[in-house]
Parts: sequence; C-alpha cells; structure tokens
Amino acid sequence: METLSQHLFKLYVGIDVHKKQWSVSIFTDAAHHRTFTQPPSPEALKAYLDRNFPGAAVICAYEATKLGYWIYRELKAFGFECLVVNAADIPTSDKDASSKTDPVDSRKIAKALRANLLTSIHVPDIVTQGDRQ
Repeated sequence: METLSQHLFKLYVGIDVHKKQWSVSIFTDAAHHRTFTQPPSPEALKAYLDRNFPGAAVICAYEATKLGYWIYRELKAFGFECLVVNAADIPTSDKDASSKTDPVDSRKIAKALRANLLTSIHVPDIVTQGDRQ
C-alpha cells in the first residue's frame, strides 16, 4: 500500500455532493487551486486529478448525505484517503453561513481538511450496511 510520503505533494479535495452534480474544491498546502462543478462521478474526479496532478496524494472529504457510502468506497478504491463528515462538525464562519452555496461548502470542507480539523464518521463495511437495510 502506498503511503503519503511516497507522493510528490498532497491535495485536499472538498466535495459538496448532490445527486445531479458535485461542487469540488482543490487545495494544496500552499494555495487554493480551483473550485468547479462536475458530474456526480468518482471516476470523473479521478480522471481530472490524474490529468492535472500526477503523483499527488489525494485526501478528500464530503458531508454525510442520504446518498450513502458508495462515493466513499469508490474514492477509497482509487487509493484516495477519504473522510465522510458530519455537516455540523465543519467549521463555519459567519460569512460562510450567510452565503451558503455549493462552491462555498466545498471550499469550506477543503480548508478544514487541509487544517486537519475534520474527523470522519464511522463508515460501516458493506456487509454491515446491508444488514441494516
């Protein structure tokens, strides 16, 4: 298994996930790279990151939603570190709270991820999740 030290640099990817599209914000340790909208697809995100950031360690996070954990599982399968976070645990400034949009949310997630302020909720394995349904 690869470790973060084997990579050239780290990317912090905040994702505001929805059924029809995702807002994605990408930060490095030094700067905000970009915020954009993409189709709701882990494969599309991986293709973008592979094309634009070869050799990067990817650490991503998104808010827990009713969409389930399939996004988490696919991102982990690509070798990305991934956190599913409780929305209430993401630090929010008064300015962010007053201008709540998907791009603002994805940037907020990426910034908190970069600052190591996020903790993942428990993501059940697929068998346990199946038992609950």
